[in-house]
Amino acid sequence: MGLFARNNSIAVTWTPNSCHAVRMGVSGKDCTVTQFWHGVLGKNGDSVAELVLNAIRALQADDSIFIVAGGQGQGWGMADIMAPALKQEDLRNALAFELRKQTPLPLDQLRWGYRILPGGDKNDQRKHVRLFFIKNDYWTSWMKAIDGLHHLDAILPAPVTLDPILTGQNLTIMDNIAYEYRTTPQGRLVTPLADGTQVTFDQAFPMTNFTLGKLSTLSEEEKLAFVPAITLGVYALTESVSTDAKTLIPLPERFVAHRNIALKAIALCLAIYLIGLVVYTTAGNLSAKAAQIRQIDLAIQQTRTELDKLNKLLDPKDQEKAKLIQDELVANAPTGPDFPTALLAITQAVKAPSWVAQSLEWKNGSISFQVQGPQKDLELANRLEASPYLGDVSERMSTYNQDSNNHTQRFELLARFDTPAEAEALKVQQRKEAERLAAERRKAKEAEEEELEEELEEEEEDAEELEFSDDDEPPPPAP
Repeated sequence: MGLFARNNSIAVTWTPNSCHAVRMGVSGKDCTVTQFWHGVLGKNGDSVAELVLNAIRALQADDSIFIVAGGQGQGWGMADIMAPALKQEDLRNALAFELRKQTPLPLDQLRWGYRILPGGDKNDQRKHVRLFFIKNDYWTSWMKAIDGLHHLDAILPAPVTLDPILTGQNLTIMDNIAYEYRTTPQGRLVTPLADGTQVTFDQAFPMTNFTLGKLSTLSEEEKLAFVPAITLGVYALTESVSTDAKTLIPLPERFVAHRNIALKAIALCLAIYLIGLVVYTTAGNLSAKAAQIRQIDLAIQQTRTELDKLNKLLDPKDQEKAKLIQDELVANAPTGPDFPTALLAITQAVKAPSWVAQSLEWKNGSISFQVQGPQKDLELANRLEASPYLGDVSERMSTYNQDSNNHTQRFELLARFDTPAEAEALKVQQRKEAERLAAERRKAKEAEEEELEEELEEEEEDAEELEFSDDDEPPPPAP
């Protein structure tokens, strides 16, 4: 990704007597000054705030463009330090402690912020942080200078924006005293230049992918006066101005830019439309589901009515046989979970990276098995006990093999239903089984009695026929 994140920006700087502003543009990989403005107090405005406002108007600023501002002169300071990689709130507390080492002024007389400088690895335990601060009275004068602006993205001294701008290169700012911001392994070192030191613009701002544009017509001294504004303008073209917004000195809410309002309104309307579409579709689906449920209820009622009619047509003997078959089905219902059900419950309870070893035994609902894994699962017994198909869990053994780096746990448990509803169902089943056996015994006894009575009746009939044959004489023979 390149250095620049946007195509245009505006930067404005001021001293107690003058104001410099530039409008920057990006073409390919280079940036250039597309417009500039310079005003003097008394000639171009009666106050610094009026000079700044006239500069913004002259450069044709609108809500979409990023604007960065900063005052020149004394009253502020900065220091590059290595700070631990902490969360934002913890890092700010640590930097507040570090700030006491950088200035003798108490914190209540300062406004301060910081930048986490780009570069380095995300996993580094320490980050390169640039801490900067400004006295309260200077900050108040800065707020008065920008009072007429409609929006502002950042306000800070130009040297604080170095890195990624001019990384590995020095910056020179010509003010009442010329200062060179030199690159060192420990960070930027601020060095005042000796009086009479001659510096060209290319030496003061040695950026390779930068062109002066319309500034090229000015004299060397006039160009050097624009170095702070150009530095801020290039910073406004980078993504750093957005990422640093949370850690810089906060601006009043009225300076917050309201960009892309039309796009945001369209996005809001689209979101409302999508929500309405989802609600309408959901309501339609629910209505269709409700209609289906009503049809199902009607079909169930019709089926029950037909079953009631058919039950009335059944023969009582057929009903009795059906009752016997139903009792047998209930009697043969399983009293506990089968092996596949228990095995599934165990598999669901054992969580990765542990696994069930090969030594799993099942005997009439009693289960013993071993679990191996790189670490001992302390909650496995509770998960097994919580299963509705397992109970009476006990851990019989726990060992650790250093060679394979595996823990082995051995458990014993029962496959059973452990809910009150299942216990009540078992009692009902046992009662029905007893009633069925009693009914079968009664019917068998009644059948035996009927068979005995039929045999007695047959014997009585045979006896009567024998008596009748003894009393009758045979007829005389024929002549």
